[in-house]
Amino acid sequence: MKLKKLIAILLLVALIILPYKCFATSDTENEGIEPRWYTPDGDWPGYIFATLDNTTSSWNHGHAGLGGNNGETIESFPSTGVAVFSNGYSKNWSSCSTGGIYSINGASSSQYDSAKNYAYNKVGTPYSLSLIDGDSTYYCSELVYKAWKNAGITVGTNVAGFITPKSIMDSSNTRLVYSF
Repeated sequence: MKLKKLIAILLLVALIILPYKCFATSDTENEGIEPRWYTPDGDWPGYIFATLDNTTSSWNHGHAGLGGNNGETIESFPSTGVAVFSNGYSKNWSSCSTGGIYSINGASSSQYDSAKNYAYNKVGTPYSLSLIDGDSTYYCSELVYKAWKNAGITVGTNVAGFITPKSIMDSSNTRLVYSF
């Protein structure tokens, strides 16, 4: 009985912690995309970080965040809400095997700054999987979507009140510039 309890606890911990870490295996190179050996440490202010590596119950829901200043990323997790991660690429993204870093087609530098600043202004806001236009809580891809919507560009598709990292990655307004 103790073994079953231990297994149940370990599975619960895995569902809470592991979905937010990626597992790298690929060495992808695509035209116009930085190769895997390139390390994108540094500033990516307003750029979108997105992956499908994170899974819960076999659903590849993924994760999304925004580049900040000085190598930071601004992300939302159940355990932290909206938070800033110093050295964000190395901390949360370097081992991802899907997705990458996305630029926004036609965006000006002031729009990148606007999206980044919107996300910074939400630091400390609680995490919630609420409907996208419902309240002032944020899940990861909702933060990215609203930051760019505030900057005047729609990234991703709002389906039944939710925005997913996959819809951001597939948006006609985003372009992969670094592949995980």
